[in-house]
Amino acid sequence: MLLVRKDFIDNINSKLTYLSMMITNSSSLNLLELNVHAENFYASLFNHIFNIHLENINTTKHNVASIDLIDNENKLFVQVTSNARKSKIEDTLKKDILKNYIDYTLWFIFLGSEDSSNLIGKKYKNPHNIIFDSSKDIYNLKNILSYIMNLGTEKLQDISNFINREVKFPVNKDKLDSDLTKVINALSQENFSVKEPPNTLPFQVEEKIEFNKLVPRYDSIKDYDAYIGILVKKYNEFDKLGKNSSFVILKSLKSEYRRLKELYSDSVQLFDKIIENTKTKVRESNNIDDISEEMLDFCVWLIIVDAFLKCQIFENPKGYKYALT
Repeated sequence: MLLVRKDFIDNINSKLTYLSMMITNSSSLNLLELNVHAENFYASLFNHIFNIHLENINTTKHNVASIDLIDNENKLFVQVTSNARKSKIEDTLKKDILKNYIDYTLWFIFLGSEDSSNLIGKKYKNPHNIIFDSSKDIYNLKNILSYIMNLGTEKLQDISNFINREVKFPVNKDKLDSDLTKVINALSQENFSVKEPPNTLPFQVEEKIEFNKLVPRYDSIKDYDAYIGILVKKYNEFDKLGKNSSFVILKSLKSEYRRLKELYSDSVQLFDKIIENTKTKVRESNNIDDISEEMLDFCVWLIIVDAFLKCQIFENPKGYKYALT
């Protein structure tokens, strides 16, 4: 029974995490179509979790500015947004039209992987006294998953089956293996003959993220961290063939980081530019026409996060650098 629960939880976790990452990546490029689809997805997900009856407000007779989902039976409004800011909450709370719904409860669902935990439990201006408790009416990926993990096995199966129908990884495992191989080949064409001596001192990922002022990318970095084992396995396959691809890619990314660091003082912009330039480099290579944009995005993020974890890009707070072996 425990193994069955674990399978359901792992599936729910991986697919909600993947969806969160895709929303964040799309939002950073101002591609908001996925956010619109996510409104309907999260309405159904919350209906499964809480046994409520949310529906998209655009399909009802109501027209409430800044509100996306509604459950009239339970008198519930929901704002779905990727804007994890205090101002977003207060802008919604001050809408005059809410005066007509003072007996409704207001929830916020924050999409994407930008950390919104700092919004939970805070005080907010609520001029119309809408029912809103920031300690329990704000939802993000972390507390949604935490809630799901405590559900019964039958409910977990129901949610897992729903998510399987709605959220598909960009390709199957074999396609991921094939596309990651092509991306690694595209990025490992440079020639570095001198290796640095190894340095395996440990470091805290959270500390490095904070030190480099990359907190807005915290959840994305941590999310891709879960997939690093796939990349390591693929690097090992290349290394056994004598191609030394991992060394070449990490060395190249270190050089790119040093170059871009002179141009971008903002760490988040620097991180995003490394992602963008790496994707461009792959696109300019041969034999990648059949890689979808979603999979290219996934593979490049995975490679960049690996470089970040191995201290080839961005500074280590303890003053040392990981060296390639």
